[in-house]
Amino acid sequence: QAQVHPFAAHDARASGAYYALRKTCAMSARAGLFSNLTLNQPNAHRRHSDVAARVYRGDREPAGRQRRDHDPAEQVLPSASQHVPDGTFLFGLPEVEDPPEVARDEILYQARQACAAQDNVVKCDRSMLAEELRHRRPSSNPHPSFFVHAGDLAVKARPKLLEVESIADLSPIEHSSPLRCEDAPVRLIVRQALSGSQLAKVRVRPSNTIAEMCEAVLRQSQEVGVVVQLMLNSSMLDLSLTVQEAGLASVDNPDVTAVLTPLRCLTSSMDGTARIRHLQSGVQILVDVGSRVWASAIAPGSSTLVMVSANGKGSLWCAETGVHLTTLRERIHSCSFSPDGLYFVGATDDCKVRLWCSETGDCLQVFTGHTDDVKTAVFSPDGVLVATASSDSSSCIFEVRSGTRLHTLVGHSDVVMSVSFSPDGCSILTASMDCTARLWDVTVGKCLRTFTGHTKAVSTASFSRTDQRVLTSSFDGTVRIWCATSGACRLSIQGHGGVVTSASFSPDACRILVVSGSEQVHLFKSDSGELCVTMTGHDDWVKTASFSPDGMLVVSSSYDGTARIWSSLTGECVQKLAGHSGTVVCAELIVG
Repeated sequence: QAQVHPFAAHDARASGAYYALRKTCAMSARAGLFSNLTLNQPNAHRRHSDVAARVYRGDREPAGRQRRDHDPAEQVLPSASQHVPDGTFLFGLPEVEDPPEVARDEILYQARQACAAQDNVVKCDRSMLAEELRHRRPSSNPHPSFFVHAGDLAVKARPKLLEVESIADLSPIEHSSPLRCEDAPVRLIVRQALSGSQLAKVRVRPSNTIAEMCEAVLRQSQEVGVVVQLMLNSSMLDLSLTVQEAGLASVDNPDVTAVLTPLRCLTSSMDGTARIRHLQSGVQILVDVGSRVWASAIAPGSSTLVMVSANGKGSLWCAETGVHLTTLRERIHSCSFSPDGLYFVGATDDCKVRLWCSETGDCLQVFTGHTDDVKTAVFSPDGVLVATASSDSSSCIFEVRSGTRLHTLVGHSDVVMSVSFSPDGCSILTASMDCTARLWDVTVGKCLRTFTGHTKAVSTASFSRTDQRVLTSSFDGTVRIWCATSGACRLSIQGHGGVVTSASFSPDACRILVVSGSEQVHLFKSDSGELCVTMTGHDDWVKTASFSPDGMLVVSSSYDGTARIWSSLTGECVQKLAGHSGTVVCAELIVG
């Protein structure tokens, strides 16, 4: 009739306290549609060391079976429990006047671990759970239990006990002394680097990452639209490190400070406008070019905004004031800034690529050599070279200063869709409609590797910033990760919309951001291909998506006329950016 699953027993003597298992399970099953509950210790007067918690599963009693009398000390869930869905997990504390901190925290900690291991945890309404707590106890007992619903909700029924707002708050939990586990949570105080004032007090486990700790700091401080960088003794902490690896778990009262850097979001739309939103202050700059916008970009370290219209007209604007600066005399169809922000290159409709000054809008250089339309052009990491992708099935490498064409990369049999430099600038990746991507040596212009396996056009190809991996996306609905040195396909991920339009590595290369033909954005683990986060909220297909510089946030643009900012750790929509009346063609998060 029942199975017992102990998950915490602070004292062996407590195990004998649950003397009415079958009767309790039968009555709780009769009460409603749930199968899992936690019973409190029947004898409230037991010593503090006699602390235990267990999870019970009871089969439902036959219809019409009468409820049996029971000891008032026996804690069961009466008829109010019928509002709790089947599969709900409730966890309770033993009835002691002042339960010891260590025992209580260990129970809650292990309860949370037990919750996390369940595949089908059903949420229930906070009011229902609160109502149940009010009516479940005999009036003679003045000490109601503290129950936690294993979903997003929690209720404090006894002020002396711990209050939490979500199941996530149960892990980590503050402890007054070490627990009997290696991953015992620790409490950390984070202060602002400039003022020294307390920003947040967080509880983390040694296995939590610094990125997860940053997320906790943002939630508790209620800061929005900022990049958080944590520092320990004036040294920046890597987001990919765990709390243990960063040395925070082994140091008493570590000096953790946070640097908050404001973020801006640039969105451009087919309604002929661009909007620059200062996410922290809410200030918004509106730029209206009067015609459909095809692309836009803000110069790094500058206030210059370049707007590219669908009719080929380009214009420069002040990103701080929205004032029009100048209009380009030449036509332009794409835009990419140099690393220092002083110049930008763009494809034109005469099979050429041009170089402009970001400050004046004057054309400084013309790159020639293609025989068909140029799709895009990008700078090398050092800004010395420019690489192009063209409909003539080739790519070219130009020297910026002289305009000399150094190499023509020939090998593809169809349109070259995209081109990108490796982080060290020594290699180039090209993606083509011939279903392949190619790796080229910049110095000699030789093809080093051909990545074959896609069955339709390859839309994008990019390098990992941290290792020798290559990422490709294709219209065949897949994303593939390749070894740059051997050309072997390490991983193939199926998209969720039939056509994958873009894919990109996170800054730490641990995750992959995928945009496909759907209203969702997906994040996958780059080592296993496991889907880790799904971002849902757009009402129409997502057009573009990209990471914030630190990888903590994702911004997406959509055909529904909105852009959305998401937490890359939880998939929660942090901010919805409305105001455009047409498709948002691009969105970008910018520091400063």
